[in-house]
Order: sequence, then C-alpha cells, then structure tokens
Amino acid sequence: MNEQENRRTRTTRARIRLLLALLIFLVGIGGSLAAEPAPAYACTCAIIDTEAAAGYADTIFSGTAVDRRESLVGADGIRSSADPAYYRFEVDKAWKGDAYEKTTLSTEMSSSSCGADFKMGEKYLVFARKDGAMLTTGLCSGNQSYAAGIEPAAIQQLGEPIELRAGSSPGWPEEGSTVPVYVWVIGGVLVVVIVALALARGRRHAAKRNR
Repeated sequence: MNEQENRRTRTTRARIRLLLALLIFLVGIGGSLAAEPAPAYACTCAIIDTEAAAGYADTIFSGTAVDRRESLVGADGIRSSADPAYYRFEVDKAWKGDAYEKTTLSTEMSSSSCGADFKMGEKYLVFARKDGAMLTTGLCSGNQSYAAGIEPAAIQQLGEPIELRAGSSPGWPEEGSTVPVYVWVIGGVLVVVIVALALARGRRHAAKRNR
C-alpha cells in the first residue's frame, strides 16, 4: 500500500470516528430530551370548602376514573409537567353544568404543576371548569375521592342531582405521538455512518485488487 492510499485510509477512519462520536452525542442529547423534566416548583393550594369549590366550578359530577391518556409529545421531543393529561370518567351523578355519561376532562400532567391525580377504578366528586369545549380541573379544585357506597359529606351539600347527557363528552385525545426531531437527526446520522462504513470497505477492497 503506497503513501497516498495510507493517507486516504487514515482520512476515512478519522471521518468514521467523527461520525460515530457525533452519533453518540446525539443519542445522549435525545435521551435527555425524552426524559421527563423534573418540575422546578411545587404546587401550593389554599384551603377550599365545598361551597367555594361549587361556586367556582362550571360542572360538578361524581363518577369512576376509567382511563387516562397523556398529551402527544411535541416535535421537539420535550414534555413538561404542565402539559395536559386527560381522564375519562363513567359518571354516576351530576349537580351542575353539562356532564355526560362518559366525561373527559384535562389537568396538568404532574401534581407539582397543580395537576389532579386520579387513580383508575376509584370514585371521585369532581369540580371542573370549562375551557372551550373541554372541562379542566386541578389539584386545588376541591375534588374528593371516596369509597364506593360511601358518599362524602360534600355531596349532601350539593342538593338534588341533574340529568346526565347521553354519550361521551368531546376532548378525548387520539392515541399515538409525533416523532421528535432528534429521532430524525439520529436516524440521519446513523444512515451517514452506515454509508461511510460501506464506502470505506469498498475502497479497501479496491485497493487490495489494485496491488
């Protein structure tokens, strides 16, 4: 192998090492973006009684939490604790507003951002506000969990229930997520590395044949 071929081989190897280093760097960046960021602040709620919660709410209902779905990850791959999570309830009774037999509401994803945390299969008295067509609630809204067959005292203060609306309320998000930008970047770099390796291998074979 002559000096020119040696230089070409060293240059190719250096490029491959650079591409591999770039790929490792991007994988590390992608992992940090995909990780859910730690919340910077905690949520503090003022004490709220049933009367105040009912006065502030647009819709009041009791029911069982049956499903949860998080909002789609954005194209940047970053998820915030304040992004919405969606809960679906099978509603037993309602006292205010438009409550459906199956009602969807949104809340912040984390309790550190004042999001409500509803456990699947458990019953709740829910106080929700309207945000367009969507109902929203939070950690400070006055929601209460209770055991089946044992209604909380707050329900006694709400008076007679109103009629539920048939069917499901709007707002349940579609399943799936967008592909973050960093995934495309890492994929592109990986393709470049594979092509570079293939070219380097082809040059080595050509050099052997020309000896």
